[in-house]
Amino acid sequence: MALLCLVGACEVDDGGARARAVAMKLLARETFAQAAAPGRCLHDDCARQQAGFAYAVRARVIDPDDCKGDEDFVEGCRQYGEDLDRAVDKALRSPNG
Repeated sequence: MALLCLVGACEVDDGGARARAVAMKLLARETFAQAAAPGRCLHDDCARQQAGFAYAVRARVIDPDDCKGDEDFVEGCRQYGEDLDRAVDKALRSPNG
């Protein structure tokens, strides 16, 4: 049984770490406009929000409260962190993890 666990065949409550890792990979391929709800873009081009989102991807921001900067930049950064939170919450509620 221990060998099976080492190769990932055991279901272990990892506190959402696996879901977070998967979400990080998926979000790394998206832009702020793709990740955000329609109408969340504060300006026509979302440039500052996209910059915040891109920063969060590069810096691997986990906690949305860690986002600092001007309002638009923080909005983009927070979108990334909030998406990670949702992915982890969903995984923890799911019976299959």
